[in-house]
Amino acid sequence: MFFAKLFYAASDGAAVFLFPYITLYLVNVGASPTLVGVLCGFRPWLAMSSAIIIPALADHWRCHR
Repeated sequence: MFFAKLFYAASDGAAVFLFPYITLYLVNVGASPTLVGVLCGFRPWLAMSSAIIIPALADHWRCHR
């Protein structure tokens, strides 16, 4: 259970502390505004699809405890 709590804290920490500054970092590196928009817009789509796929795989492999 410790590793699940650690993973949850790390993923929420990344969302709170890292994601607001990703756009600034990408602009500083030299990415175009279009690329920054596409990359930042891709994250919610990836989260939405993984929220459906990962539990389905857990159900398929019967990984629940």
